[in-house]
Amino acid sequence: MRSTALLGCKETQHKYVCPKCKLLYCSLECYKKHNAECVSAFHESEFAAAAAAANPTLHQQREFKNKLQRFYRQQQQQQQQEEDEDEDEQLQQQQQQQQQQQQAVEGLGFDSSEEDSATEDEAYPSQQQQQQSQQQQQQQQGMSRERLQQLQQLAAAGTLDLQHLTAKETAAFFAAVKRGDLAQYMQPWEPWWLSVKLPTVEPCPHICCRPTRPDPRLAMAMMQVAFAYAHYMRTFNGSFDEGEVEEVAGHFLAIARGLESRDPPPSSAIVAVDQVLEWAAQPPLGCTDPAFSEVCLADVLRLLLARDALQQAAADAAALMQQFKTRMLQQQQQQQQQQGQQQQQKQQQQGERTEAPSAKQLAKLAVKAELVARKLGFIMSATVYHWEEQQQQRQQLLLALQQRQNMLQQLQQIQKKREEARVHSSSSSSSSSGRSSSGRSSSSSSSSSSRNVEESFKREAE
Repeated sequence: MRSTALLGCKETQHKYVCPKCKLLYCSLECYKKHNAECVSAFHESEFAAAAAAANPTLHQQREFKNKLQRFYRQQQQQQQQEEDEDEDEQLQQQQQQQQQQQQAVEGLGFDSSEEDSATEDEAYPSQQQQQQSQQQQQQQQGMSRERLQQLQQLAAAGTLDLQHLTAKETAAFFAAVKRGDLAQYMQPWEPWWLSVKLPTVEPCPHICCRPTRPDPRLAMAMMQVAFAYAHYMRTFNGSFDEGEVEEVAGHFLAIARGLESRDPPPSSAIVAVDQVLEWAAQPPLGCTDPAFSEVCLADVLRLLLARDALQQAAADAAALMQQFKTRMLQQQQQQQQQQGQQQQQKQQQQGERTEAPSAKQLAKLAVKAELVARKLGFIMSATVYHWEEQQQQRQQLLLALQQRQNMLQQLQQIQKKREEARVHSSSSSSSSSGRSSSGRSSSSSSSSSSRNVEESFKREAE
């Protein structure tokens, strides 16, 4: 028989058993003290599991890249401001000390030149000590000053990506994003469509009634355009650089796939909403976050309530396509010039002329961007000049969006219950095997209930 006396601190009855060495212990403090190898092995296994679970999608990688770049830029600015403030404080302190010493020396009747030189010599060791303390603090935080400067240079150049981080840095960053620790370093962005004041937009040309009146189902296509617009605006925090135009345009086209299709828009509102949610969840984006999708649906609900807001969203998307077209044409010219130089150099050695598939692909992308921009103009014209005729379709869309928004909220509750059940099961596995069966029954009942809710959610979605 194993004794019930505690083998760790030997003060109270044991409650848990170490999964490594089977030693009895009563609390977390007792567990930390009983064996350092077990504690370190536990932390290593937890970190390895967290690193292995970090398999982000393309949408998460893009969101990570934008957040990381802004984080390091703001951290660099904050660090520069702190250094400037520290230097100002040091200068003020040195001036005050020199004035006090000079007054004291003059009061005694001695020359202050020798004392000033002595105070200057004493100032250098204090600065060195401060620099050493700053380096020690950075090392304690897990990142050296050289490594931080290297990442800041990549962020300033706009080339910082997930592949530049180690496995430990990647796991730590995604853990910080999940906890919301980086929110304090991000500048809050408020979408313009959440403002009470409507945007001032210029009237668009009336091109939708040539030769016949537009189909009312274009309201479904406009909803999908609004969802894609809100999705990329939320992903890129409302703004993007010139070098990110291709990435943003690809993000928009990956969701608004109906703009490239010759098929008519769906006649059912719920089918149109499910279609755009499915496109966002499919590669290359792979956005399966129910919370983010719920926010985008709420944005679409807001945009559908105002004609000027929808017109502004469509105009911004069309302007993005024009920027994308311009960049494709510029890159095509650069490719042709480079290939022309290479052909002149290899003309004597090679009898055949080499093709330029990349230039052709760029030309096709430019043509596609032009067609999408024209289609956006047609949809925008139909929305503006036939707003009253599409009232019935908009009401159906509002109901469908609210229905799918409620389903996404239920899905988030399911995920929360599963996470709580997982944490409960992991904590119970590391505790004593003699724990009462009532805890197991409660966790199993909660997990079974969450599975039932998820199955009903899937049936309703189908």
